[in-house]
Amino acid sequence: MNRMFRNEFFLLLAAVVFAMFFSIGSFPLFDGSETFFAELVREMSGSDNYFVSQNFSAYPLNLWPLGTWLTGASLHLFGITEASARFPSAVMGVFTVLLTAVAVTRLFNERAGLCAGFILSSTVMLFYMGKTAAPETAFLFFLTGSLLAFLQEKYWLMYLCCGFSFLTKGPLGLLLPAVIIFFYLLLLGDLRRLLKLHLFPGLILWLAVVLPWYIVLYETQGPMIGTSLLTVCRGWSEAVTLPWTSGSLLDYPLVLLLGLFPWTGLALKAVKDGICESRMEDMRRLIFFQVWWITVLVFSLLCPVRDAGSLLPLFPALAILLGWNLDRMLSEEEGHFSGWAWRNSLMYLAAAAGWVWATGAVDEIAYVGVGLAALTLLFGIGIAVILTVYKDGSLGIGLQGLSGIVIMAIAFSFLLPLTQDQLSIKSLTGEFGKEIKESGRVVYAEPSLRPGVLFYTEEEASEVDFNSGNSLQKLAKDSRPKYIFVRRQTYAKATTLLDVDKWSLLAENGTYCLFEVK
Repeated sequence: MNRMFRNEFFLLLAAVVFAMFFSIGSFPLFDGSETFFAELVREMSGSDNYFVSQNFSAYPLNLWPLGTWLTGASLHLFGITEASARFPSAVMGVFTVLLTAVAVTRLFNERAGLCAGFILSSTVMLFYMGKTAAPETAFLFFLTGSLLAFLQEKYWLMYLCCGFSFLTKGPLGLLLPAVIIFFYLLLLGDLRRLLKLHLFPGLILWLAVVLPWYIVLYETQGPMIGTSLLTVCRGWSEAVTLPWTSGSLLDYPLVLLLGLFPWTGLALKAVKDGICESRMEDMRRLIFFQVWWITVLVFSLLCPVRDAGSLLPLFPALAILLGWNLDRMLSEEEGHFSGWAWRNSLMYLAAAAGWVWATGAVDEIAYVGVGLAALTLLFGIGIAVILTVYKDGSLGIGLQGLSGIVIMAIAFSFLLPLTQDQLSIKSLTGEFGKEIKESGRVVYAEPSLRPGVLFYTEEEASEVDFNSGNSLQKLAKDSRPKYIFVRRQTYAKATTLLDVDKWSLLAENGTYCLFEVK
């Protein structure tokens, strides 16, 4: 690696470290996947039971243990905080970017590798997912490692990474690489290459990684593990959802468009050029990345529970296609720059309008949306000038990636603090946590809020599901004085189902309510 590229590599490292670690502890855990996973790990860290959760017995703590171990180690080392719960995700996000950059450098060249790494580190999707207390980025790292190892014919490393991805996310860690590789070889008409993958010895290596833990799990928990596995496969995604999760197929394009920002305008061109404009020596590798992202997208669409986070594994493939295409554009005539400029201009204009639309309905955050819109437009104009007037593609890439990181950093610094009471129950639990502990009263919470109540109060909390007659019956029969955490819309429904005359509203914070029942 020459001196120039060595310096640029360190700039990439600085960018990705900033992007992943910025503000990881400055906002509370969001209700959903973050509080659910963090509470599971907190229970493990605070007890001698490393197998079954006390409060979520249907979900063995270590059915997919690697993510749990990483987060548990972080909580043990750094304490029970938001930052420590998110620390492993940030670290694995950094590793994924560096792995992508190094692998693409070997597959194509140094500039393509740096571009791919920089693109991936500056996307909204990774910026956000690198700050979630969930095992998604750990899974992303091992899955990416297995696929890039295959492409470089490092098959033993591929099986090793598949084993770790299985320990992180379960069967998907083996199924996704297998399907991607199979369809890739099928498209090439090269299925005979499967014989060169050392399938039987590779399976032995994979089992050597995976099987010991499940033998221990079976010996300690017995046949219940099989039942738990089926339960998790059916209901994990229903119990654990991201703040931007949606159940509609129509939201997937939005997630892709938003998640790829600030590179959305170039993504379609990169996919098209990867098919139409590639040199023969690049074609086979580019086909692999096309199969990679399409397969992940199809898996996500076929999943019965819609989860925007399931799209995360396709982003390295798209970043690589974008990095390859930008390298090609920089190596050819400057005529590419005008098309690049107008695509970007449309994208930044749409993003600015999106900020205004998303925040305009709420007075408290509308001014932040206007500020972000103005900043987005300034970045868009600056990039267009650099490309069309100065015709400096390298500077355009740098400014474009910087725009994504800066805009998201500002959004996390100013927008999230104003909306966190709509997304996290922390404030409400903090306000009454001491009172709850001293009163000795029973605590109830609706299912989506219970993990957060448990995490932030460290008190026992029973579940009350206002959509379940049995759960409501249990609540009605409990004559003990109690506190009940519910969402405002849930309480409106509860008034038609329960005798709420005895309920006394203690506090309202954002979308959350705390009631006292004497």
